[in-house]
Amino acid sequence: MTRLLRDHIACVRTRRSRTDILRRVLPWFCIFHFAAAAEAQVQVDLKFKRLQYIAHESVVATVAITNLAGRDIELHDANGQSWLGFEITGSEEQPIPPLSGANREPPLRIQAGQRVTRQIDLTPLYPVHEYGAYHVRTNIYFADLGKFFYSGTRVFEVTDARPIWQQTVGVPDGAGASGEVRTYSLMTNRFPDHTSLYVRVQDQDTGVVYATYS
Repeated sequence: MTRLLRDHIACVRTRRSRTDILRRVLPWFCIFHFAAAAEAQVQVDLKFKRLQYIAHESVVATVAITNLAGRDIELHDANGQSWLGFEITGSEEQPIPPLSGANREPPLRIQAGQRVTRQIDLTPLYPVHEYGAYHVRTNIYFADLGKFFYSGTRVFEVTDARPIWQQTVGVPDGAGASGEVRTYSLMTNRFPDHTSLYVRVQDQDTGVVYATYS
């Protein structure tokens, strides 16, 4: 009889112990679950088509945004903060600020569960024409929460191509820069898996590059 009573008491204590553990763990589990859900409301991915680019050519970033909030959302500028931005650092980890007067993205509405992509040319927005490596991260500002969501960091390198032909010509009369001269260069660059040709238009006297096309 005494043994049965002891076994019963031990069983009750075990059940109480398990109940106490659940009571202690469950609130923390709920907090972690809701925090994880909040972090995942907007998922941001960033990629570049290539690792290497020629100075002054278009560096196009592909930004993918996935709405995991469980409802339709609208991304828009608020309180002077652009909803789409980039954090860029140079080869020496120096921050690369955006150029003044850069255009901002219009508001974007994303349905629940939808994934949308935007292609952004960084060349007219940031001074990324100097040779070297650049580290880039995208940030999305969600005004409803007053919170930023970030992509992973991606890297691209800016180098130059080898000129194989050049011709300097005058700007025709009637054009905005009539009387000046422009130098057209045909250049080549060998990538790991292919070779590309480029055309560059520049003012060699001032060093200003007007365009680089591939």
